[in-house]
Amino acid sequence: RGEESLKAVIDKCHAAGLKVGMHMLTSFVGKNDPLVRPKPSPWLLKDAEATLARDLSETVTELAAASALAGFPMEDGPYGPANDILIDDEIIHYGQINTATFVQCVRGFAGTKSAPHKVGAKIYHLAEREGSYLADLRTSLKDAISDRVAGVINRCGFDMIYFDGGEINSANGPFWYWLGPQQAQIWEKSKRE
Repeated sequence: RGEESLKAVIDKCHAAGLKVGMHMLTSFVGKNDPLVRPKPSPWLLKDAEATLARDLSETVTELAAASALAGFPMEDGPYGPANDILIDDEIIHYGQINTATFVQCVRGFAGTKSAPHKVGAKIYHLAEREGSYLADLRTSLKDAISDRVAGVINRCGFDMIYFDGGEINSANGPFWYWLGPQQAQIWEKSKRE
């Protein structure tokens, strides 16, 4: 029932002499998050790019790219399909790729709105792990997520945090660098001992 309820439970635990920890999946952005719907954050991590070959109406379910789609995944990952693309402010889920065409497309995916798109529009594949999109940690989205997490820690009174999935930050670049910046920023913003 929200933060107020969470804080009440944590206060009861503290009154009983218990400490309370938080578990988070580092840099993950759930598909039902306000950062995704109704308008996706421009700072979601993108790991492949193409260009739209022709104008699209909001109902077309086959999307042609100007070149072959070699960098786009063509099969499901271990947590289901990771076949979501972004054109302008619309997320589209594709079922298959046929050389330079996305087929079996679901328009207005993840709570976004189906819309027409012009030839030449950029098509981005949204990086995804374990059913969630990833934050581009080179952008201010890292700061927004850090503010949110540290805010919950501070307002609700958590005593510990477990950063799970930090290794997935390597989608941003070298693991040895990208594992730590977000976690360090959350620690800096947390006021709890």
